[in-house]
Parts: sequence; structure tokens; C-alpha cells
Amino acid sequence: MPNIKTLKAFRSVADHGSFYAAAAENDCSISKISLQIQALERFAGIILFDRTHKPPPITEAGKLYLDKVDAVLSAWEELENSGVEVLEGDISIGTVHTALTGMLPQVLKRISTELPNFNLTVIPGYSHFLEEEIIAGRIDFALLSRPEQRSGMLQYCPVLEEELVLIAHESQKGDTPEECLRNNNYLMFDPNTRIGAMIENLLANYAIRSDQSMEIDSLEGMLAMVSHGLGVSIVPMSTTLKLPDGVRILHFDDAPSRQLCLVYPKIGRKISLADTILECFRMDQANGSCLTR
Repeated sequence: MPNIKTLKAFRSVADHGSFYAAAAENDCSISKISLQIQALERFAGIILFDRTHKPPPITEAGKLYLDKVDAVLSAWEELENSGVEVLEGDISIGTVHTALTGMLPQVLKRISTELPNFNLTVIPGYSHFLEEEIIAGRIDFALLSRPEQRSGMLQYCPVLEEELVLIAHESQKGDTPEECLRNNNYLMFDPNTRIGAMIENLLANYAIRSDQSMEIDSLEGMLAMVSHGLGVSIVPMSTTLKLPDGVRILHFDDAPSRQLCLVYPKIGRKISLADTILECFRMDQANGSCLTR
């Protein structure tokens, strides 16, 4: 009989349409995922994925079976969450670097007040890394950029929308984002991060090609570089983070927004704390969500 991990592996492959992506999400080898799927196929007596195609799509029989697996996983989730409420202990919260010096300190203060019997640990990292850490059970909650493709094992709760804007020193040339980018050095976020990829797409949509001079992975560091006239940058409008003197904001037409989500496992004892932590984030959001001086 298949165990819960095998059922979760099936759900993961179905979510991502890829054995490779499911292996990455579950922090294991592709061969292990493949063996789990084969074992489930033998147990069910059906073919779940059409291996004549690459990547193998789920079969019609597999889709019907997935509904049954989801019912089992939901029942397991309810069983997991019906235990004794966690009243004290440790809470680990991951965060993307761009939120670390913005909204997060105030939120952590609220959480400490609301949950005084818990010790908080903050783990900074890229969004995809934090998702993997939650799935592996090494982090309880995380504040990260919403992915285009979400894991079926995780709950994603939006807490903040941040418009992408251009920041430039008042001494730098340009009255529009396009002019600033064409006439000055460009300071960029790592394009392998979700926020970096969003910004690259924005530049591509505007058909803007700029001279890259530096790559920086924190919003605070980006503001410091811009304040010294080392270049211009595109950043998410961030709650509570103050602009240095001489730094101005320029808005794009129809600029996209980065959505920050509180993410946590659908199954786990500490998810009973999720509502309290979510409320702390939303109380902070109500106090403002833009760059200020």
C-alpha cells in the first residue's frame, strides 16, 4: 500500500508536469520519484503518466485517480491538524532579501507580541530556495514572491502588492524611466531570482537595453548605490523603507506588481499559527506600502 509521501509525489508530478521538477520540490532524486510513481501504478493497476512523451503527461485514468488521491491527502491534512494546538516552541520564518529591511522587522515585532511563548528565527533566501525548505520541513513559514506555478503541497496567502518603479539620483539624466535607463548605468537584481526575472521581462516589454554595471541582491544595497549616483535601478515599492536624500521615483506606464505571499505547508502542526501570523502581516500592510523619505 502506498504511503503519504508516495501520494504527495504523485500530486507533485501532476502539478509540475515533470518528474524533474517534482524531484526538486521534494528534495530527492528523479529515480526515487520514478520508483514511487511505478509503485503507485502497480498498486492502482493503471498507467498514471504516458511515458511515450517527454515530459510524460498525466493520463485520463491518472486524472481520475488524482481526484481520489487528493481526497486522501485532504483527509490526512485534517487528521494532522486536529491534534493538540501548539502553544510554545520555535517558529522559523524565511524571507526574500528585498523584504528583510522593509516590512519584516515591524511584522516580527507584532508576531512576538501576539505569540510571546515562541522563539523566532529568520532565514533569508531566494523564493525558490525558501519554497524547497518549507516542503522539506526545515522552515515553518516564508514571505516570498508568488510563483507562476504553485506547489500543491503549499498554501499561498497574498499579503502585499509592490509596484515595480525606477529609482534614480536627481543628478542623473532622464525625466522618464526609459530616458534614465538609456542614459545611465543600470544596477540590476540577480535575473535568476523571481523579482529579477520580472524586471527583465519589464525591460524586454519596453524594448530597453541598458548598460549593466553592477548586480546587487538587496533593496537596501540598491538604494545606497543609487544614492551615490552609481546608476539607476528598478525595484519593488517597499513598505516602510525610506528613500535616501536625492533619490527620486519614476513610474512606468502599466508597470507590473510583485505579489508577496506568506507561504506554509498545507499539512503540519504549526499551521494553526498561520491566521495569527497572517494578521500581523496584514496589520502592517494597512499602515502603508510605498517608499517614503
